Amino acid sequence: MTMPILVGLDGQRKMSKSFGNYVGITESPSEMFGKLMSIPDDLMWSYWDLVTDRPSKEIADLRNQVSSGSKHPMDVKMELAREVIAGFHGQAAAKKAADEFQRVFRDRQAPEEAPIFKVPAGPPRRITSLLVEAGTISSRSEAERLVKQGGVELVGDKTPMSVQKSLALVRGESHLIRVGKKKFLRIVVE
Repeated sequence: MTMPILVGLDGQRKMSKSFGNYVGITESPSEMFGKLMSIPDDLMWSYWDLVTDRPSKEIADLRNQVSSGSKHPMDVKMELAREVIAGFHGQAAAKKAADEFQRVFRDRQAPEEAPIFKVPAGPPRRITSLLVEAGTISSRSEAERLVKQGGVELVGDKTPMSVQKSLALVRGESHLIRVGKKKFLRIVVE
């Protein structure tokens, strides 16, 4: 007996850790949710078939609703992600991951949890140095490029980082920084 192969997140090859196009069953619910939301719309139907316990008729109904325009593909994909995550982590974790995704990617707000990097109070420091020290970005040149392209943002501050470049380090303050579309870092000054 053979089973169909589940295509990976890239939509090209089989899902495989070695290809880096997989959703790990031990990953956090929010990580799983983000990965499942990244699959191409036309690929989600095979995920519905192979990863969920939904009857084929219900999946066909969902597909028809998307085709007719009565349901948006993103809403159906969010339903898929919630169902898959609920199977591994429970309903509460699935709902929390969906809410977090909605807040960060649809509403463009900061996530509830972001990695924390503690720094001592002192004179202002270049944002690029802080990002590299925190391990958020691997090299200073990459950090400079991201800042120059507008990919680094101090959440809540309208001044672009390409203009500001440095961060004041006042004891007791906390700064939330968005790096690219998905990464966040909270800098806590001690």
